[in-house]
Amino acid sequence: MLGNPDNRAALVTGAAQRLGRGIAMRLAQMGYHVAAAFHSSEAKAESLADEIREMGLECATASRDLRVNGEAAALAKWAIETFPGLRVVVNNASTYNRGSISNSSSGDIMEAMSLHLAAPFAITRQFAESGGTGLVVNMLDSRIRRSRTDHFAYLMSKKALAEFTKTAAVELAPGIRVNGIAPGLILPPEGESEEYMDALAESVPLKRSGTIEDVLDVVEFLERAEYMTGQIIYVDGGLGLVG
Repeated sequence: MLGNPDNRAALVTGAAQRLGRGIAMRLAQMGYHVAAAFHSSEAKAESLADEIREMGLECATASRDLRVNGEAAALAKWAIETFPGLRVVVNNASTYNRGSISNSSSGDIMEAMSLHLAAPFAITRQFAESGGTGLVVNMLDSRIRRSRTDHFAYLMSKKALAEFTKTAAVELAPGIRVNGIAPGLILPPEGESEEYMDALAESVPLKRSGTIEDVLDVVEFLERAEYMTGQIIYVDGGLGLVG
């Protein structure tokens, strides 16, 4: 056990790299101890933990495959036992696979739903059943407002997570607030360049891509916005307004 119930802590899934790492670091800068969950990027997770510990805070890491039944609930139990002061949960772990309806399998759908819906559900429920109070943030995608089919399984599961966000906000109030963040053009997909981002930015009303800091500012806002629940905040430069 690290800390005590008076010491605030946060659980972040997919915390080892990219946006998840930024979220973990921002929460640490806000004074939160961090339970950092990762799948396979152990070296990056331990590097994150070292940085947070250098700030005078605790960081514990755990490797979990959240697509496997039971792993998400086990992760939440571990985080609660490790940090009795758990107050924030960020469901960020994600996979981004290309495929339309015609070339997606049932397995593709089940994998996406397991990671993007079933895992956040299990973690959130375990947090609530433990008597936890505070904030759950579900990381979505601004394209949930559209009906694109090039990443069918991914977007269907993120749409489902958006509905879970609103439903959980009703049931878990007033003790737990549940909100979502839907980023737009923030980071290039793995293997893509900045030129790829520049080309896509032409379709964004603000004519530029966003930054990780744009998303982190919303995480910080939601942590402080104690009269907000069931809301989805789009950080997409207005892209969802035009198609």
